[in-house]
Amino acid sequence: AVVLTSLYPITGPFFSRVFLGERLPLIFPVALLLALAGATTLTQPTFIFGTTDDADSITTLGYTCALSASLTFGLQYPVGRMTRGTPLGNVMFAAGAMTMLAALVLSFALPEWRIVDPLNATVWACLVGQAVLLVFAQFGFILTTQELPAHVGSVLQITDIFWAYVYQCTVRDEPPTWEQALGAGLIVCAVLVAIYG
Repeated sequence: AVVLTSLYPITGPFFSRVFLGERLPLIFPVALLLALAGATTLTQPTFIFGTTDDADSITTLGYTCALSASLTFGLQYPVGRMTRGTPLGNVMFAAGAMTMLAALVLSFALPEWRIVDPLNATVWACLVGQAVLLVFAQFGFILTTQELPAHVGSVLQITDIFWAYVYQCTVRDEPPTWEQALGAGLIVCAVLVAIYG
């Protein structure tokens, strides 16, 4: 699912080319291949590397949601570029308002909806922490789509997988496999090619 969701280095530049006429440098396919190979090697999806005993069951809904996320992330690049010049607060407010509206609708529409236990401090601390991190992530994403060409911004943003594995190796003290180290190296190479290529 992570790899399918991370196809926005393809969809972002594609949509920016179609809707905005952004030119793609000749070296872009190299950065794209490095980024996707790195993401694939890091996450080791079961549909490529085979299943493991503890693998979650993969459903059609899961694949559909992952591909839909990749398409919508890709569409964010031309839309973000078109909002360039709009005050950042307005763009952030619009994104936040739509997220809140969607969350309310989904909360009541999904069968497992329930109110969070008001006395569980750990759950509330995690929810507040996640909300704060999402604000910073949205802020960075909006600025990226406004200020960088899609072929650079999308490759830079695939480094989220790299940082997740840095967290895994440092904070959670899980040593990386050689495949994960190779994937991290490929993503770093993709970033260097996208920026300096």
